[in-house]
Amino acid sequence: ATRSASETTNQLIWDSDGFAQVLPRDKREVVLVLRNKFNVVTGMTGDGVNDAPALSAAQCGVAVDDATDAAKNAAAIILTTPGLTAIYSGVIESRRIFRKLKAYVTYRFAATIQIVIVLTLLIFISNCPIESLYVIILALFNDLTMLPIAYDRQQASAVPENPDVSKMLFVSGGIGLAATGFSLLFAYGADSTGFFESNLDIASCGKKAQAAIWLQMFIAAELLIFAARAPSYLWASLAPSGALAFSVILGCIICSVLAIAYGYFGGLPIGDVLLIWVYDIANLLIVDALKVRMYIFLDENTEVLPDFVPTPDPTVRTQSESGGRTTSQGRMESRADHQTQRMSEWALNKDERISLMRQSAVNSTSGTNNAAKYLARKSLTTGDGMNTRVSISGNTRGSLNGVSQGNIRPYTPASKA
Repeated sequence: ATRSASETTNQLIWDSDGFAQVLPRDKREVVLVLRNKFNVVTGMTGDGVNDAPALSAAQCGVAVDDATDAAKNAAAIILTTPGLTAIYSGVIESRRIFRKLKAYVTYRFAATIQIVIVLTLLIFISNCPIESLYVIILALFNDLTMLPIAYDRQQASAVPENPDVSKMLFVSGGIGLAATGFSLLFAYGADSTGFFESNLDIASCGKKAQAAIWLQMFIAAELLIFAARAPSYLWASLAPSGALAFSVILGCIICSVLAIAYGYFGGLPIGDVLLIWVYDIANLLIVDALKVRMYIFLDENTEVLPDFVPTPDPTVRTQSESGGRTTSQGRMESRADHQTQRMSEWALNKDERISLMRQSAVNSTSGTNNAAKYLARKSLTTGDGMNTRVSISGNTRGSLNGVSQGNIRPYTPASKA
């Protein structure tokens, strides 16, 4: 429970975008209110001991790279690299996986609706059962060609998605019924068009009519995955993976060859098979447009994040707006990284300053006093170059005209030593 639960405090926490200069108990209170009062999945990032209470209270506590042991023990996730890139990448990948699962579930329901309803109506209305081997091949290929969907390319949604089963069933049902209507239209209307060479009269239920209906259903059900996987119009969405496209097209080609080359599968003319392909592709475009209209009706957010984000040049650095902290463009640095960068720049500047002082000191020595010149050169080149300090005294001082009396120290003029 929070330390001072009240509706005013809870509403303040909900309405605010952020808090500054808060105590550890305040951080924990914010997390608990969001989690328990507003039923929000709450994440918390921290690096210090004062963040540990809130990290343990959050549903997803994240300890950053340079966090203390107390923060790491209280967190659910410990980052091993600077920045929050790992969290961002994990969220993006999880949304892609969800899109793959959603696409497969939508497709599977739609394809099942099409196949079951069409085959059932052909039997009960026209007494035209399709050959059992046709149905077995249809079901077998329909499963095998969908295996590569696990490796499909998907874009992450711009906003979090909730698995709303009712909406998924609504879209699946709409797509499946549309595909069913086109298959029935082909079965009962193809022969009357006069476009086909074969006798496709459903009343006779001949081998060619059964083969044509089977091939039309097969190709339509296979191509349906391209509409189900796309959040928007299929031509405006990310192209499917090569494995998925190859698997689907290969399955359709194999069944088309069977329907052309073997009499048991109808022995259809090539022209009839090509017309079936054209008919199914046209149906795919119509079903895809219907899918988009259903998403709009359901107020589904179809925005996606860009698939390829340009990687910033790590050598280009800008000043952060908050506190003037130096960070790489597009990447947050830990305090350890920032300190290391400053120390490196300081060391480089210091080495350059010392080198200039060495050259100036050696060049300024009088040519008449070789001992003084040798002593200055040797003294300035002794040590590691990082904390060199040379004391000049006695007669040597008078011979070093270019060096002020006193100690030579990096970053400190000799006159101020």
